[in-house]
Amino acid sequence: MINPSQLSRDLIGSQIADKKLDKDLIKKNIVEIMDYAAKNRLLYRIMSSLDKDLLIELKLLDHYKGIEKISIIRHMNTMFEIRKIAKIFNESGARYVFLKGSYYKLLILEEPEKRYCDDIDILIDKNQVRPLTHLLLKEGYRFKRIKNPQVNNFQENWSNQLPTIISPSGIPIDIHHRISCPRAVEEQCKLSEILLDESKDVYYKGVSIKIPAWEHAFLHLIYNALNQDLFSLGPLFLYDLKDMLNFSTEITDLEELAEELGCKDELDLSLSLLKNLGYRNTFYFNYTDTKKTSNVLDLILLGKKISNLSRSYKESNLLQNFISSTNQKYLTGSPNLKNIHLFISHFIFKAFEISILSIRKMIYRKWVRNIKELKITN
Repeated sequence: MINPSQLSRDLIGSQIADKKLDKDLIKKNIVEIMDYAAKNRLLYRIMSSLDKDLLIELKLLDHYKGIEKISIIRHMNTMFEIRKIAKIFNESGARYVFLKGSYYKLLILEEPEKRYCDDIDILIDKNQVRPLTHLLLKEGYRFKRIKNPQVNNFQENWSNQLPTIISPSGIPIDIHHRISCPRAVEEQCKLSEILLDESKDVYYKGVSIKIPAWEHAFLHLIYNALNQDLFSLGPLFLYDLKDMLNFSTEITDLEELAEELGCKDELDLSLSLLKNLGYRNTFYFNYTDTKKTSNVLDLILLGKKISNLSRSYKESNLLQNFISSTNQKYLTGSPNLKNIHLFISHFIFKAFEISILSIRKMIYRKWVRNIKELKITN
């Protein structure tokens, strides 16, 4: 049986490179493939790429039809909520933009139901967060973990978003007032301003919905996946990269903007990850650090197996150089310690976090050893 690291490379690599995965390999490892796909929110995407005859032979056709139906219903519910929220915000004259999965569903994908979305992400002008949130609460939305919400007490210097809100249909909504974390970056978030200032309108069932320009959406994708989420998005990030590049190859302006915002290394690394997996449109690849590319790719392909350990990445020797050279380069600034109570709260939180991570470190080190032992050469 093929080892898990090689299997994930073969599986995701075949999809990124638009190649058929060997049928015998699928048959021998179908349980592992389905488990990996389910854990990484790729079940419908991977199953839809398999031949119908193979699904019948493996007795998975009924299961696939069930997954397809669920995915379509979830997509319809998500689009309903996007349209509803956009209509509420438009009527109030809000300054907002939908991000991430909403962007792909609205503009990029020919079959948007294949792209799994955990939630709906919206960036809002920080001066409008409270009134717009009150509007949603009046419409039947509620906070996920707060019974008696006091939106006026929201501390914008502590977090870049509100606590998760749940729509009446059960879809989680994440409302952001900036992209970067204010505890780490004191200065104004340049990417947030660009996303809001240069958003454009698309129409869905008669309602205007604001989404980012392509180059801004792309830079937000790589910043969020490589810096903010620290690879925990898993292989879904690679699919998003490919979908973005298949939609547009106007990358010259993207290079200049990435250089201006200090994320050129992240851009080069992202494209190098696709090249490593055999992506065909190699119109621009300028990254030479193959060791770093391979290490990062290994972690991304591990996906949800270590997503809960993402906070530990900063402490690992394997990624220390990568994170120290890229983290916060995007929007440089000094820690925001203007409010002493925030600093004390943050200190207490970090003390608790470190005590939990001390247990996770042992598990994570084992993963790092496995990565090194299962090192794959191209």
